[in-house]
Amino acid sequence: MTSFDVAAIVGELKDTIVGSFISNVYQVGPPLFLLNVRKPGMPRRQLLIEVGRRMHLTAHLVEKPKSPTDLCMALRKHISGGKMASIEQREFGRTVTITINTSRGVYRLIVELFDKGNLILVSPDNVILQALRYRRMRDRRILRGETFKYPPIAGKNPLTITADEFKKLTEESGDSVVKVLARNLSLGGLYAESSLRSVGIDKTMPSNSLTQEQVRLLYREIRRLALIVSKRKFSPRVVIDEKGLPIDVVPLPIAAYEGMKTKSYGSFNEAADDYLSKTAAGREKEVLEERIRLRLEKDRSVLERQKRDLKNWRELEERNRQIGDLISSHPDLQLLIDLTVKGRKSGSTWKAIASQFAAKRERPFVYFSSFSPRKYEIEVQIGEERFSLSPKRSIYENAELFYKKARKAKRKAQGVLRAMEKTRDRIGRVEEEIKALPTPRVEKLRKKAWYEKFRWFHSSNSFLVIGGRDAKSNESLIKRYTDTDDIVFHADIVGAPFVTVKTEGKRVPEQTKVEAAKAAASYSRAWKESLGAIDVYYVRPEQLSKRPPTGQYIPTGAFVIRGKKSYAKGVGLGLAIGVKVEEGNVVVLGGPKSAVKTHTPIFVEIAPGGLASGELARRVRVALAKKAPEELSKKIASTRLETIQSFIPAGKGRIIR
Repeated sequence: MTSFDVAAIVGELKDTIVGSFISNVYQVGPPLFLLNVRKPGMPRRQLLIEVGRRMHLTAHLVEKPKSPTDLCMALRKHISGGKMASIEQREFGRTVTITINTSRGVYRLIVELFDKGNLILVSPDNVILQALRYRRMRDRRILRGETFKYPPIAGKNPLTITADEFKKLTEESGDSVVKVLARNLSLGGLYAESSLRSVGIDKTMPSNSLTQEQVRLLYREIRRLALIVSKRKFSPRVVIDEKGLPIDVVPLPIAAYEGMKTKSYGSFNEAADDYLSKTAAGREKEVLEERIRLRLEKDRSVLERQKRDLKNWRELEERNRQIGDLISSHPDLQLLIDLTVKGRKSGSTWKAIASQFAAKRERPFVYFSSFSPRKYEIEVQIGEERFSLSPKRSIYENAELFYKKARKAKRKAQGVLRAMEKTRDRIGRVEEEIKALPTPRVEKLRKKAWYEKFRWFHSSNSFLVIGGRDAKSNESLIKRYTDTDDIVFHADIVGAPFVTVKTEGKRVPEQTKVEAAKAAASYSRAWKESLGAIDVYYVRPEQLSKRPPTGQYIPTGAFVIRGKKSYAKGVGLGLAIGVKVEEGNVVVLGGPKSAVKTHTPIFVEIAPGGLASGELARRVRVALAKKAPEELSKKIASTRLETIQSFIPAGKGRIIR
């Protein structure tokens, strides 16, 4: 983000989130933070902060980690529940200060959006409590317990610079005018170049050679931009190139993009969210793809080395076998061994024995080449092949020694072949992994219906059926969301949720009752215990009471049932999980098969089994992706596992093939 981008974002945030309360803080990546904020009478918002890059409100789905980091826990401890009293850009730079009022005092969250920036929490007495990165620098120290100091200001503030100050700034430097504006006014290259183009000044022109008229025109252009920022008269847009691809996001029209296509937005936060969230997703894919490609290159390098090793071992096997055959076919070489042993025992020197052998012109003496006294070996050459014989062994033992080396080389070659197969398999899997990388997709937050906090499905007759997830939601379901005309189901086992059919005063068809009973059975403890079927009863809401018999206690989520119960006997356990598309988003459905297949043709069936719910959810996602058309398949493949897992009963399960 440029300083102009930061100014536009901060200007809008002053109107939208100042006065909001911080409900939660998440660290969703090493430099990526998400603040959930709420303001009375306003919808909840998400403030996304990527240290060193961007800050804006986001309407996109941000996957939150299962467990918070230490830094995240510390931020929650100090600022969760606090009220955002102000948000300010410091001197038109890329440092933003968020002031937060809490019951323990006023804290400041310092967001640095420049390269190698930081996120710093400052206490009411100006002491650093937490930081993303701790550093010792020449002009300040970011250490826990140190007094906080802002980074030094680079250049003049274009919002407040006077005409005389601007003139002096241009006169003092012989650098190109674009460099002077970019560095000394914090305009950045894009806005500096656009300002110069607007007034017709060559950007390479030395700053101190500008005429008075050029200085006046340039100052007036910068004041025009400053006025837009101060009055928040933004016209945000995403710039689109000739191929129809977005290439930048700007808070106002600038000369650098004159004549190019743009897409306008109602706010710069919305424009920045749309553009930067997509580019961040693409950047994440590039990083992931690069990591995978590095693995691929490493495996390919291993394969090349294995190929060389295989060639060497095969050559070694062939050579040793040939030498063994050569020795076996020349039994007269035994004479060289015998005479060598005899000569050494009689005290002859190696040189004397070698002279005796050299003096003779018949076989096997013509094969003699030399001695290797240190190794106690006879060097022999037959034709082109040169090899050693050990005087300690017979000629056939020498041959066997080479055959043994050949067999060892063969085993090594076979081992390399097996390793090569594994490497090729690994390369194949990595190549498939690269192909299977989903196209970067940024999913907008879908506004959830009130009933989605419960177990839920729409029956094949389109009745809404909702069930409790735990004791607390069981209590809430019956007390707050069950009307007098509804029907309440419960499996005949301890440890089961209440399941309510919302009738809206209509007669409930038998098929819907069957589906509600199946849901009540499947989400009960019977699933965990791998039962095939269980009885389910249903009653009217007025039959449920929190008034216990004398001397008894009714815990949260439990109710006393009075009066006659209607039973569905031997209800089989089993559910289906499917997907459909709503407004471009993948929506996961769950419930009895007959209900789910009414609303989507893409579903899989599950039953009690041996897979943990996390692994089962992963396999369900794969199975759903295989059943879907290619474009939808990619979206399903990136669906959060937790969403699928929320429709799986507690306990282990399996996919019904």
